[in-house]
Amino acid sequence: MSYNKPENGIHAGFYSEGDILALQEIWGTEGSYQSDSNGSGGSTPGNSDFEFIYAKPGKGKLKGNTEQPTNYIFDSNDAFGKKGADKIIKFIPSSGDSLIFTTNALPELANREQFFFNTAKNKKQLNKLSKKCYDFVYYQKKGMLYFDGNCETKGWGSTNEGGLIAILKNKPELTIDDLVVDII
Repeated sequence: MSYNKPENGIHAGFYSEGDILALQEIWGTEGSYQSDSNGSGGSTPGNSDFEFIYAKPGKGKLKGNTEQPTNYIFDSNDAFGKKGADKIIKFIPSSGDSLIFTTNALPELANREQFFFNTAKNKKQLNKLSKKCYDFVYYQKKGMLYFDGNCETKGWGSTNEGGLIAILKNKPELTIDDLVVDII
């Protein structure tokens, strides 16, 4: 996260310990938030309109605030599957909640201008969609969001390529508008 322009033009794809300490000083620790001046809580400093919650390494539970829109941010490359998927509690798209994936989390999307999404209504359709080259597939019946890391090959890819990325506990209706891929 250097502010200097490197000679090769490529910035580091990681944060140094000093960067992390500085960011924690500014924003607080990962997964936490600070109350705004009126004590209602749930926002980041300087922004009372949104709450930001970062995915945890490995399997974690992320619980948003129902009183304001929450951005769930996936910013690190983590294992896919049931052992690595975060459970998101109270994801409410109609209130402005969104899932944000950076290219640190999904480097396969780094040079893409668009990505593809579909919803599976049943297990049979889920298996068919895993072979159709959709980047994200949502299985609403179970609240499971998958990332397809191997395109048209059967399955989602190895645990470091693709698979189950998040479980939305309340199984909301999810559309492409609720997903953001942030190219950094």
